[in-house]
Amino acid sequence: MKFILIFLLLFSPIIIAEDVTLDNTSATEDKTYLCSTEESSGYDYKNGRWIRERFTPNATYLVKFKNAKWSVYEYQVKYEHETCEPLLEDVLNCKTNGDFTMNTSTMKFSVTNTAPFVHSTRQNRDPVVLILGACVSM
Repeated sequence: MKFILIFLLLFSPIIIAEDVTLDNTSATEDKTYLCSTEESSGYDYKNGRWIRERFTPNATYLVKFKNAKWSVYEYQVKYEHETCEPLLEDVLNCKTNGDFTMNTSTMKFSVTNTAPFVHSTRQNRDPVVLILGACVSM
């Protein structure tokens, strides 16, 4: 009987798991990133057609992990987006006014908004945008 008990203790998998999130952050640890735009380009609708444009990179985002939940905020805009989900081990995706994707290892992010092209019935269209940038941990 002792042999069986010792055998089970030695060879049974013992799992001790902490609730870990993206970037190995525990579920109780708050985290904030400040993300600044480095490049911004896309297409703008002018005179009935889409024209390639380079936009002034001025968007800034706050990415927060609080209460076991990821959120992204456009800096100085009160609209909150809380539909952030981990895509891969270090990659976070948030449904914003487009898609916000961030890699917490490389500290790079991108924002894409292609919906204005799809909604072709509107007269005053927003531009189709690709934003690239970098984040810092706060």
